[in-house]
Amino acid sequence: MQAQEPSTPRVPSVDGSTPPPQPSAASAASTSCKADADCQAFDDMCGACRCLPLSKGAAPPACQEAKVQCVMAPCRGKRAVCKSGTCGLLDASSDSM
Repeated sequence: MQAQEPSTPRVPSVDGSTPPPQPSAASAASTSCKADADCQAFDDMCGACRCLPLSKGAAPPACQEAKVQCVMAPCRGKRAVCKSGTCGLLDASSDSM
């Protein structure tokens, strides 16, 4: 019988404010940009409710956890912007990053 590692349950945030995991080197290419138009906000509902900034056309990260249902879309009220060559997120009401 193999010992199982204890797992910590992840509780999704009701308001979608759970921060995304730290980007890996592999995911850095999926967030590179030159202008705001190169970026998109992606509703990630894999394990938690998160809004991820991605480059246009980049594939979202593979889901390794159970999908969750969010009370509202995680990217609601956010917009993707390009800052210093990397896609990021701003509240839709903000004018600059």
